[in-house]
Amino acid sequence: MLKIATLIAFGWVSLFALHTAEININKEDLEVVGKLDIGQINTSVEPDTTFIGVRLVNGDKINSDRRRAENGSYIDINFLARNETPVKGLLVGLGIKINYADSFSKDFVAIPLGLEAQYKLPLANLIPMYLGASVYYAPTVLSLADAEEFFEYRLNFDIAVIRNGHITLGYRSIDTDYTSENSGNYNYNGTGYIGFKFAF
Repeated sequence: MLKIATLIAFGWVSLFALHTAEININKEDLEVVGKLDIGQINTSVEPDTTFIGVRLVNGDKINSDRRRAENGSYIDINFLARNETPVKGLLVGLGIKINYADSFSKDFVAIPLGLEAQYKLPLANLIPMYLGASVYYAPTVLSLADAEEFFEYRLNFDIAVIRNGHITLGYRSIDTDYTSENSGNYNYNGTGYIGFKFAF
């Protein structure tokens, strides 16, 4: 029994020991992100090409549409497939998310499609540095429950300060637009942040 428990424990350690975790903060907001590299646990998938993840944003109303008086939480489950391009250092990926937000005690659910890019700066020989960008959009046809439309974009600059550890600086904007009878257009969070990214 102890041997089985030990094997399970080591299995979980190895499962989560090959992937990424990220925490981003500013004075008012918290964002936590976890990504699983499918290629590290499935030999038929090339590593660093296919990811599933989960993200939670607890955004304060001060960084939202200030005409509004309430802000809930935002969560998404995401999938990303990416590959290198002919441009050295440039990775481009296609993604899909299922997200949920509960501002105004309403249920915002959408399935946005998106594009992500990451570029390793060519002058970063001693200290690796990266520029990243992403954009996701869900029109009405991909918006459910009380949602009308979703749009998100973000920009980030990452610098490796230790092995498998980066400091990230970025800006994100998350628009969760509700149907007109359920509070209408709403920028859930639009703000800069600083954070840590870890690879395991």
